[in-house]
Amino acid sequence: MRGGSAVDAAVAAAFASAVAESPLTGPGAGGFMLVRPPGGPAVLLDFFVAVPGLGPRGRRLREEDLHAYTVPFGDAEQVFHIGPASVAVPGMVQGLVAAWERYGRLPLPGLVAPAVGLAREGVVLSAQAGYLHDILAGMLTHTPDAAGVYAPEGRVLGEGDRIRLPQLADTLEELGRTGAAAMAPGGWLARMIVDGLREMGGLVTEEDLAAYRVVERRPLEAGFRGLTILTNPPPSAGGVLIAAALASLRGGVPAVGDVAHYGAIAAAGAAANALRDDAFAAWSGSGAASPRAVRRADPAGGRTAPRT
Repeated sequence: MRGGSAVDAAVAAAFASAVAESPLTGPGAGGFMLVRPPGGPAVLLDFFVAVPGLGPRGRRLREEDLHAYTVPFGDAEQVFHIGPASVAVPGMVQGLVAAWERYGRLPLPGLVAPAVGLAREGVVLSAQAGYLHDILAGMLTHTPDAAGVYAPEGRVLGEGDRIRLPQLADTLEELGRTGAAAMAPGGWLARMIVDGLREMGGLVTEEDLAAYRVVERRPLEAGFRGLTILTNPPPSAGGVLIAAALASLRGGVPAVGDVAHYGAIAAAGAAANALRDDAFAAWSGSGAASPRAVRRADPAGGRTAPRT
């Protein structure tokens, strides 16, 4: 963006994605941002969602509060659980505002303005977005309010249709004016989230939102063909799995089109998947030194800093 930093552009794009890819992200979501400021060390801002449960006393997840929904991904299927009780403590607003406060240059309302315009005018759904709406149709029409947005004429909007999100436009516009105060204790958006979920049987409370923090982490370093690649550290598992896949490709990859090329890519995926066991899951959330399997797949050792 003119006169701004790369982080300004990333923040604006993240808000715009809440409109263009609304089933995947938005103010109620979470995320990560890897930033390398000029002359300074890289930092990973972790603002992923958190598990609720700090109150009220006795209110805990019950199986009957969740609704199972099977999503078809081609030949594979995956079961997701939806409903108010499945909603986690969001971190997207706090994280994007924190990134902007540290590294941004332009006024926040200007960064949010493109997203506001898209939400009011509507976005024409691409083939990819239409496919997403198709496989998530049951989720997107699970409540009358959601159906009114994603199936305004009785059918789920698909490729070539224009989706308008006027209420999201109002929310984003107000976020541009109020920034971090929106999600602070007593903030307007924090109140709306808690009050709305309480009425529907959700678990997120005022205590959850008040306790939420954006966590600064040292990125994980992975070596690959003489380069140092920075990626997401634990407790997120993705960065370590990427490092394992890259480690298997260090010997070189045959040219695209060669059958061996696809074999090498498949082997890289298998190397990453080999780490997916109970011990890996326990390690990724513990902050302890990387286990032998990870060190073998990633000689860099998954170097990260502890939670601060």
